[in-house]
Amino acid sequence: MVINELHHYYDDYILVNPRKVYKTEYSFSKDIQSKEELDEFLSNFYLCLNFYETEIFPKLTDIRFLADYVGSVPFEQRSEIVVGGSFPLQLFKKIAILKWGNHLRYEEYKDETQKLIELYAIKKPEKTEEVRLFQKKALKN
Repeated sequence: MVINELHHYYDDYILVNPRKVYKTEYSFSKDIQSKEELDEFLSNFYLCLNFYETEIFPKLTDIRFLADYVGSVPFEQRSEIVVGGSFPLQLFKKIAILKWGNHLRYEEYKDETQKLIELYAIKKPEKTEEVRLFQKKALKN
């Protein structure tokens, strides 16, 4: 999601590592000591898995659903919807989701983010090059 020119600014904040996202080791608080306990555990496990497969995962892969979620609040209330990251990355994520989901709030978020970045340039003059790259690449469309 971060263009190459900006990547060095965020190397310490972005790392794609599925092991940090998905737990790879599990421990159970209850020892399974009989076939009945195993059957009960597996039954509950399959119910949980089925719920995630039918209710959660499809929504997480549906860009229109995600755009509706992100766009459910106006820009002024943007902090109510969390997508991860710090300024300005979380706003770029929201803009991308809204754009790819063809959501009506896309232009609102894009324009308001542009205004925030301009304020950022005034408050942090040492970030002039970074701001120029934001304006040139990240907010061009």
